[in-house]
Amino acid sequence: MERCNDPSNKDFKNYGGRGIKVSKRWHDVRLFVEDMYPSFKEGLSIDRKNNNRGYSKGNCRWATEIGRAHV
Repeated sequence: MERCNDPSNKDFKNYGGRGIKVSKRWHDVRLFVEDMYPSFKEGLSIDRKNNNRGYSKGNCRWATEIGRAHV
């Protein structure tokens, strides 16, 4: 959220600065959990399928940190 919304975040230029946004739905953490928790596994992190689109249920998946391999 910070790197997409906070211009003082060191990574903002690569996210919010180029138009990457977090779905308004996901501003409510309960709705993020509803969308993404069913497929969550320990050791994974959120990954965007299309890096030119924002964070949303249709564009996100869980992936390993190493090589950002889709799981």
